[in-house]
Order: sequence, then structure tokens, then C-alpha cells
Amino acid sequence: MYTSQAFTKRFFSKKIINSVMIKYGFVFAFICFVFLTCESMKSLTSYRYVDGSGNTYNVFVGKDEPMYELEYVPIKPEHSSSGIYSGGDYLKKNITSAQFDMLSEKIKKAENNKKAHIADRVMMSGMVVIQKGNLERKFILNPSSSEKTELENLLKKIVNSE
Repeated sequence: MYTSQAFTKRFFSKKIINSVMIKYGFVFAFICFVFLTCESMKSLTSYRYVDGSGNTYNVFVGKDEPMYELEYVPIKPEHSSSGIYSGGDYLKKNITSAQFDMLSEKIKKAENNKKAHIADRVMMSGMVVIQKGNLERKFILNPSSSEKTELENLLKKIVNSE
């Protein structure tokens, strides 16, 4: 048997716990939902690369996951430094997960090699922007770095592939 003091303590503890669970259960569930949604958004990584001529390559997860897309936005003559260079035609296409993985590896390699980075954008340098959820990282590749050359060659190969 319970003493009156033990009964009161047990009764009020359960009553308080139940009240808190009912009152704040929805709030807790909502916070969990938001957290999980944010965590899944963080896993979505997209890349933007602006080459030495000003052409832009956007690589991202497509609307129908796990589809990946590459968008090539060429520079127009009126925006080029020479006034006559054209990057060609706009292109948006699906790419394979293998192609996305190859690009990711090249970008990771370039990001990790700090010796290939320069502080300011200069003519013919390449700029990489990595977007992961709400976080963004940028770095600029030296015009003569092998990382820049390899990344641009891979991007051109993917753009020209069938």
C-alpha cells in the first residue's frame, strides 16, 4: 500500500507527465519533423562552376530524385571580356549518378588542394560554389592548376556526351 504522501507524489507525477505530454507532444512532433526535414535538405548537394571564360555549369539533384541535372549557361558576347566570345548554346540535361559522383570527386580533390586556390578571381581562373542545404562554400582555382583543367575537361565531356 501507498502512504498518502507516496500516493500524492505518484498521482501528481503521472498527472503532470501526462499533461506535459499532451500539451507539448504536438510541439515536440513538429520540432522533430522540422529537424528531419532540415537534415534531409542538408544532404542535397549542388555545385556551380564558373570557368575562365565566364560560362557557368550548374549541377544539382533533379526534380525526380535520384536524377541529376547539369545546366550549362554560356556567356554571351556582350558579357564577355572580348566582346565577341560566345560560350555557345544553353543546355540542360540529365546526367547519371556515376557522372555526378565523378564531378563530386573532382570538386572534392580541388577543394582539398589548398595550393591550387587563389584569393581573388582573375582572368581564366575557375570559381567553384558548393551548396549543401543552406550552407555555401566557395573557392577559386588558379588558372594554371591541374584541378581546374581536370574539372573543366570533365564538365565539357559530360556536356558533349549523349
